[in-house]
Amino acid sequence: ITTGAGSDVRGVEADCQKDLTVINNTIQDINVSIMTTNNIYGIWLNPASSGTNLNSGTINIHGNTIKNLTNSGTTTTSGFAVGIASNNVDTSSVLNVYNNKISNILSNGSTTARAVGIGLYIATAPNAVINMYNNMISNLSAPRATTNPSVRAIDVQNLGGNGRFNVYNNSSYLNNDVPPTIAAHYSTNMYWGNFGTATLDLRNNILVNTMSSQTGKAVNLYPSSNANYLRLDSTTNYNLYYVGAATDTTVGISWDAATLRKTLADHQAAVATGGIGGPRD
Repeated sequence: ITTGAGSDVRGVEADCQKDLTVINNTIQDINVSIMTTNNIYGIWLNPASSGTNLNSGTINIHGNTIKNLTNSGTTTTSGFAVGIASNNVDTSSVLNVYNNKISNILSNGSTTARAVGIGLYIATAPNAVINMYNNMISNLSAPRATTNPSVRAIDVQNLGGNGRFNVYNNSSYLNNDVPPTIAAHYSTNMYWGNFGTATLDLRNNILVNTMSSQTGKAVNLYPSSNANYLRLDSTTNYNLYYVGAATDTTVGISWDAATLRKTLADHQAAVATGGIGGPRD
């Protein structure tokens, strides 16, 4: 897509649905070069703009292959490229995202652009349960973006009330096939923020990040604050973390926008107590 007004491109969009299933689709090879601030989504669950008539009930997104989504324009600033995303769902909904394969997602934006594998932004959904498991995510890049972090394999935010994110058995590999072109580049396999009293249960995931960064951070876990860091459930365990070799100031297991934890022991100590309670991982 090389001409036009530059509106969002969405492979599948669903609004105001109840008990929705999106299964076994292949969405691939979408290259848009005209974007400035708009986004590309493989699958996008989008609520009504008024915040009413939300997607609700039990929503299943599974068995989908999403690859080669590129927001490539040189004039792009805040444009995203996202494999699977959802905004608000209704109270007490259950959203199951599993057995999806997402790869080769690129945003060429220069400022607040992002490349995201799975992004769930469940802002007004008390008591919702999000189950995310057996997904495979690889090869995301946002080489010119300055937002922190600009590459997010899994991005979960804003779950209201006592909701839960259960993130199990996922594999994420962030490589350096498209190296960052800015020094302060941030990337992570798992980002979470704005949790309030919600819970993140993180188990049996394989998270690998070998992206380069000169003055930014390349990590496996990126809670947006220490308070969100401590929303990890006490059952968080059996995760495998790997980061590539780099200087002490750029690479580690976790970064909470203030402190870099270089080793598994550093991470374990940071979440041993507080919040929901530990020890964790």
